[in-house]
Amino acid sequence: IARDGSECAIADSCAPIRDRDGKVVGAVLVFRDVTQEYAVQQALRDNAALIQTMLNTVVDGIITIHAKGGIVETVNPAAERMFGYSAKELIAQNFSMLIPELDRDQHNGNSSLEYYSASDEARAIGLGREVVGRRKDGSTFPVEMTVSEMWLGSRRYFTGILRDITTRKQVEAEQKKLDQRLRDQQFYTRSLIESNIDAL
Repeated sequence: IARDGSECAIADSCAPIRDRDGKVVGAVLVFRDVTQEYAVQQALRDNAALIQTMLNTVVDGIITIHAKGGIVETVNPAAERMFGYSAKELIAQNFSMLIPELDRDQHNGNSSLEYYSASDEARAIGLGREVVGRRKDGSTFPVEMTVSEMWLGSRRYFTGILRDITTRKQVEAEQKKLDQRLRDQQFYTRSLIESNIDAL
C-alpha cells in the first residue's frame, strides 16, 4: 500500500545480513511492482478461458495434431461426441485411427495432413475435403475436414476441423432420387404426348 493509499501487486525477496561471526543481525528486503506483469498474466488466462469456452461450445470437432507423427494433442467435446472416444483415449494416439485414409496415405509416402490442408480460397468459403471417419464402435461416416497449419514456438502443428456430414449426404442422396424420379416422370409424360395420335 503506497503512502497515498493506492495498492499494487509486488514481488518481494529477502536476504539475511550477517556479522563477522555469521550471526544474523538484519535482513535486506527488495520489493518490485509487478502490477503490469500480473495484468498481462490475467489477460492471458482470460483469453485462454475464452478460447477454451469457444472450443467447448462449437458443434464441429476440433483436434490439434503434432505435425511430426500425426499424434493428437488436444480434442474438443464435439470431437469426442462425434467419434465416441473420450479426450483421454484420443490424446497421444495417431490421428489416422479416426481418419483411416491418412494411414494409407502415409504408407504411400504422402505427407497426408499437408495434402488435406485447405487452400485460402476453400477456407474463405468454408469448404473442406470429404473423408471417411471411423468411430470407436468401428462404424464409418462421411466427414468434411479442413486442416490448417500453425506454429507454437518451434513446433509445427495441424488443427483439424471436422464436421459430420451424414445428414447432408442423406439429403443429397434423397434429392438425387427425387431428381431422377422427376426426370423419369417428365420422360414418361413426353412419351405419352408424343405417342398420342390426336392433335394437341
